[in-house]
Amino acid sequence: MSNLSNRQGNSEGYDYMTLVINDELSPSAREVIENTITQHAKYRNSFLWNSSMKASTRRWKEANVWAAHPGYNLVKGADVYRVRPYYRESAKNVYYRLDIQVNNVKKNISALKKLLK
Repeated sequence: MSNLSNRQGNSEGYDYMTLVINDELSPSAREVIENTITQHAKYRNSFLWNSSMKASTRRWKEANVWAAHPGYNLVKGADVYRVRPYYRESAKNVYYRLDIQVNNVKKNISALKKLLK
């Protein structure tokens, strides 16, 4: 079972959703992880994309991506997973990065894929 809660007052000034995974993944935790993996597959080659011409359109796209794919924390036993997507458009390029840390050690998308097994 998983419990959902908001963690207040983290160092970045944002409130990130925290999922506590006890024995096995709940449907809501599975959905969040699968959404992250799908998002990563879509945006990982975004540097080759063309950015929007208008600054207001670029900021609008950034806000939509942030709203659809917010960062979150996963707690499974003694392990703390910190997942933070980053999306930004400059006048020339589109930048995307997915930061995943397990117990403050940088990992790649495989760490999340292993949780689904």
